[in-house]
Amino acid sequence: MRTKLRKTMKPGLLTTIILSLFFGTLTTETNAAMNTTGITGTPDSDGHYLTALWQEYEAASKADRPLKTAGILEEIKREAKSARLHWDFYDAACKKINVETSRIWKSRDSLRRALNAEILEYDEPIVTFAYASGNEYGLPDLEENFIQVNKDRLSAGRNSQFYSSGRVQSQMDGLLPEFIKDDYEYVLWCEVLKYGHNEESVKALEEHLASSYPNAPWLEYCGILQDGGSREETAAAAERFVSAYSGKAISLYGKGLALKTRFEELSSSGKGDSDSYRKIYSEAQKIEKERSSYKSGADRKIAAGYKTVEELSETLTGKAIFISFDDSTVLVSLRNLSKASVEMALDSKDAKPVIRKTIRNTAGSFYALDTLRIPIPACDDGRYSVTVASGKISSDAIYTSNRLSIALRRDSEGF
Repeated sequence: MRTKLRKTMKPGLLTTIILSLFFGTLTTETNAAMNTTGITGTPDSDGHYLTALWQEYEAASKADRPLKTAGILEEIKREAKSARLHWDFYDAACKKINVETSRIWKSRDSLRRALNAEILEYDEPIVTFAYASGNEYGLPDLEENFIQVNKDRLSAGRNSQFYSSGRVQSQMDGLLPEFIKDDYEYVLWCEVLKYGHNEESVKALEEHLASSYPNAPWLEYCGILQDGGSREETAAAAERFVSAYSGKAISLYGKGLALKTRFEELSSSGKGDSDSYRKIYSEAQKIEKERSSYKSGADRKIAAGYKTVEELSETLTGKAIFISFDDSTVLVSLRNLSKASVEMALDSKDAKPVIRKTIRNTAGSFYALDTLRIPIPACDDGRYSVTVASGKISSDAIYTSNRLSIALRRDSEGF
């Protein structure tokens, strides 16, 4: 049987088997080594690979044992530094300085200087960038052209644990971090999204993204939001965005922005009426229906996570009560409510109401406020509590009655 095997086996196949056995043994040894140092192949919910040590840290922290907590964090730093686990190292380093500063506040400056040196010695661009831009004890401003100088190193890594913080985290309803290709793209997004971004960062990100979807369109969308033009200009830019990406889920953002801009214009101008708000709501429902048409890939995720129009619809159908006063009249403004109960009484225990009635909103406007006037009867001076309620919706206000009475008596001088 062995002779037959030797005759029929090809030299390349034999080499492959030998190499497979070798690397299989190597992998087993590596995994064993990883387990002995507490490193696991799957990170925990916080993105840490040194899971056993982080569990020890959590236990010590909950037990309020700062000395032990600092010691465990130091061990995590040491292990992470050796294994080049960038997020474990960075997170442990930042947490350790917080623990030690809370114990000995006067050591803050020396601890900061030591950590600054440690970060620089670790010499990993994503760690240096995150620390310098996001930590209260951070480094001074990064050297000029830091991102471009470290472009190759940043492009070679994807340390996604760093992406779920800062301005990037909330972009595209929280989906952008998932679509970021590498650390270089991430740091460029950070620069583009921060207040007072420079055009060089925008240009570099445009070149890096090229036509990648959905990140390249999202950069364009961010540009519309940051332009700071008038509502009319924003709506026009949003419509162009929709045309450019027709049939793609990312176009939902353009549609929602245009619709939201129209809504804000109606609300701020005071020209919004029931019909105009109902039309906006109808268009919002069409967009919501379109969301369900995207069934696969990035488009499915984008459509599922998109919330702008859903939130606008909730605003338009929301119910509210507002109370104000005009001389001796209570003004009750109802939104999407057909009726409400009104009660007004002195702001004291067991006071009898001077007003107790149900008002009906015959106008029945959609979203637009309908205001009803209720005359206040003659009443004693004092603070009166006014409550208007409709189901679970209610509003309260205070009405103060201060009448001035003057009595005159003539005397011998005519007064």
